[in-house]
Amino acid sequence: MTTSFIYAIDVDNYLFDVRKVIRIALKNLDKIFYISLNRTAKNIKQFCIESDVDPKKIFILDMVSNRFRTPDPQEDVMYLDITSDPSNSLKQIVEALESHRCDTILFDSLSTLELYYDVKTLTKFVHDLLVYTQSENLISILLIQRSDVEKEWVKSILPLVDELKEVHFDQTQL
Repeated sequence: MTTSFIYAIDVDNYLFDVRKVIRIALKNLDKIFYISLNRTAKNIKQFCIESDVDPKKIFILDMVSNRFRTPDPQEDVMYLDITSDPSNSLKQIVEALESHRCDTILFDSLSTLELYYDVKTLTKFVHDLLVYTQSENLISILLIQRSDVEKEWVKSILPLVDELKEVHFDQTQL
């Protein structure tokens, strides 16, 4: 069974394609653990409502809001500082995955994580996350920019991924 995917998304159509991947995942999977480095929890919940998806199907790890202010606590949301220790972040992710009984992890995006972690730290973090999700039979959906496909850190994690898909949805067919 295919359980881990990297979706490579073209920068020119990035927001549209990311929203489409998220919408498909939310409509077809049971409980998603959404790690967001690019959108606030408020934005993601609003997107769920606009997409006619029950926001209770998603637990959000918001790594954006702390950068700008101290966010108000919300149900089904955890806030984490992206600049915190990666091994501590991974432990918190695992604990949240287990306590919220999510069957899927959606990571938006590894390309953004590269801005904060050096390549060795990024590779180890993603490797450990994938080893954990595979050992627990969780579905992993990792988003990257298409331009990152040839980077060494992506090539080093490809053996742990079942499928790399280049994504480009036609905007005329909604």
